[in-house]
Amino acid sequence: MSDTIAEPDAAAPEQKETMSADADQVAAEATAERRRTALRRLDLQSQWTILIASSVVLGLAFLLSVPGTAREEDVIVPVLNQPLPPLCSSKILFDRECPGCGLTRCFISMAHGDFARAWFFNPAGVYFFLLVLAQVPYRTWQLARLYRGKESYRNNHLFVFLYVLMAFMLVQFFAMTFLRG
Repeated sequence: MSDTIAEPDAAAPEQKETMSADADQVAAEATAERRRTALRRLDLQSQWTILIASSVVLGLAFLLSVPGTAREEDVIVPVLNQPLPPLCSSKILFDRECPGCGLTRCFISMAHGDFARAWFFNPAGVYFFLLVLAQVPYRTWQLARLYRGKESYRNNHLFVFLYVLMAFMLVQFFAMTFLRG
């Protein structure tokens, strides 16, 4: 009777190789699944982070105000009725405007529908505001895709919008620095 029962160590070499290959494949699939889960979690976190940050920026833009009668640099905090302290270290330290000078006031003016004034504060800021505003529906759509089990939409051409913004801000900066004097 002991002749019919095979010992575990007495398995054929081909069987051992097959079992080893199966175990390696199962381990590789488990590793790949853990990687997909980690990437999905990271994708969800980044989509949520950008959506929340964009919403906070837009909410503050609607909440704050830039009064027409006060100094042009003043950004008024509601309830306190006090201006924010100056934020631009370039203007404080070097008495020169940086490419981002006026973005806060531009965003606030855009949120309140004063497009001409927004353009006056920072022309590139109008474009930047629209990019931030577009993040809300875009990131909401991405999150909906992820929660339905689909992959997030990836398109390398979306970075073109950021490159255009950077170029716009640099051209604006050089024009303001060298043409205005």
